[in-house]
Amino acid sequence: MKKLVQYVITENDIQGMVRMMKGEKRETAGGVMNVQHSMVVSKPSAEPPEGPEKFYKAEEFPAIDESGAKLAEKLIMKDQSYWIPPGEVGSTNYTYAYMALIWLGTAITGTERHDLHELFLKKTKAKDDLFNGKFTIKCLKRPDATARWEIWKATSNPKPLDSIQHCDIGYHWLVPASKVDKFGREGYRELSQRLFKKKLS
Repeated sequence: MKKLVQYVITENDIQGMVRMMKGEKRETAGGVMNVQHSMVVSKPSAEPPEGPEKFYKAEEFPAIDESGAKLAEKLIMKDQSYWIPPGEVGSTNYTYAYMALIWLGTAITGTERHDLHELFLKKTKAKDDLFNGKFTIKCLKRPDATARWEIWKATSNPKPLDSIQHCDIGYHWLVPASKVDKFGREGYRELSQRLFKKKLS
């Protein structure tokens, strides 16, 4: 591909982010133990932050608590992390940012659709068992009819999906959740069959 595909993973705290990267379980609102999910958004490579006004708002509490900061410090590979000066991409006009590296590895894609991305991640360097195995990025419909992208480690089904059965169409980009118009493999079956036939011809 001519342009880098960049996924931005968001969480309420560092602890939740690490649980997701390790495939650990957490208790849901309904009291069920389930593998940790995190939210995912799409961000084009090297795109500057949107508007500085959000950085000027007074916060009542820090973005990372003390235990989260200590956990992050244990994971950071300091010899490969660096400061970003004010005004550069990734920082604001008046503040520094810190690009902290916690993982190096390889990624192989599996079944890819507008509503689903299957990634096989293999770490080559990390201070913990982060991003090692199969991860699913899926656009999920919510009860209020909106949708959002979530990522989790596929601990219960670590093997690749059958690309024919699950209607792979080879689409790697993360479509904004509001623009995903088909959910589930059946919505992509006709296109998937057409693409497979084209490959075989």
